[in-house]
Amino acid sequence: MSLIENFVKHLRLEDKSENTICNYRLAVKEYFSWFEGTFDKHPRSLYIQNVKDYLQYLQVIKNEVPKRLTLNFRLFRNIMNF
Repeated sequence: MSLIENFVKHLRLEDKSENTICNYRLAVKEYFSWFEGTFDKHPRSLYIQNVKDYLQYLQVIKNEVPKRLTLNFRLFRNIMNF
């Protein structure tokens, strides 16, 4: 199983809503897309510095709203603690 699949299984065991799971899954896919575009390879795992760079990219380049930044921050914090 992939990191995403294992994490989704974990979220379901924690009784998270399907909306939360869907939002987290989408955010991870967007991170993977950014990573592949930036480093020209698929991420094998999450590294704190890459996540920080991605969150900065969302804030500075994409001008994401605070709610979206908070969602991404929580997602990556939860995955790192998983």
